[in-house]
Amino acid sequence: MRRVLAAIAVGLMGLAPAGSGAAVRVKDIAKVDGVRRNQLIGYGLVVGLNGTGDKTGVAFTTQSTANLLERLGCPCPPTTSS
Repeated sequence: MRRVLAAIAVGLMGLAPAGSGAAVRVKDIAKVDGVRRNQLIGYGLVVGLNGTGDKTGVAFTTQSTANLLERLGCPCPPTTSS
């Protein structure tokens, strides 16, 4: 029954004009079986050519990693920049 209601809701969203201003997210009106209730968080690593990336000691990389760990409940001790 939920799948039928979700399919009808998605179909009705297609009928609305693009500029109607009534924004509806699919996750607000549908439930997918097998989807976890808790939100997953990830952190990506991009590698490239040798000598073209961040240098050691870049503040953004260390700060963003420390912020991620703190939000996950694992605070890091403050470090000094060299």
